[in-house]
Amino acid sequence: MKDQYHTFSNENRKAEVFLDTTTKSKGVWLVECFEDEKLAKVFEGVSESWAESLSDEWVMGQISIL
Repeated sequence: MKDQYHTFSNENRKAEVFLDTTTKSKGVWLVECFEDEKLAKVFEGVSESWAESLSDEWVMGQISIL
């Protein structure tokens, strides 16, 4: 099961945070990063705070994906 927890957005960037418990009982945190409405990258992590930090950095332009 994949549950959405947060959405971050700024200008043309958006990040959505999910907890995916499909394959692991504790789950894995996913961050889907969008730019201009297109999915740019999906990251996997182990904590909600990590996912929120990455999302914030993405939408504020502090990180970029090549």
